[in-house]
Amino acid sequence: MTGTKRAPGAAVVAAREARERMAALAAAARERESANTKDLTDYLKAASALATAAGKRDTAIAAAEKTYAAAVAATQRQQAAALAQIQARGASEAELLALTGLEPGKLRALLKLAPAADQPAGAAPK
Repeated sequence: MTGTKRAPGAAVVAAREARERMAALAAAARERESANTKDLTDYLKAASALATAAGKRDTAIAAAEKTYAAAVAATQRQQAAALAQIQARGASEAELLALTGLEPGKLRALLKLAPAADQPAGAAPK
């Protein structure tokens, strides 16, 4: 032979082209997987932040409900003491109902919260 190169055969060219195409597809798949991994990570971080925010909300609601319950109890004790004082000065239940507009059950429930006559007005009932 004279030193000239032979052109590769059709099978060799086809195999090389197939490898190049498959490599391009694999590279695109790796890029897609990398982008999907990043986006999924962002999604999971946001989901975690949402769960954290929900936990903070629940804690704040529980604290607010506790504060509200304490305020209601204190206010009802004040109402009860005031009604008991009026009753101690001779007002009947009917008069208390007329003065307050309360339903009988609510009036009785409040009066049960009133301190006994031998306790100071701010003391808790026995």
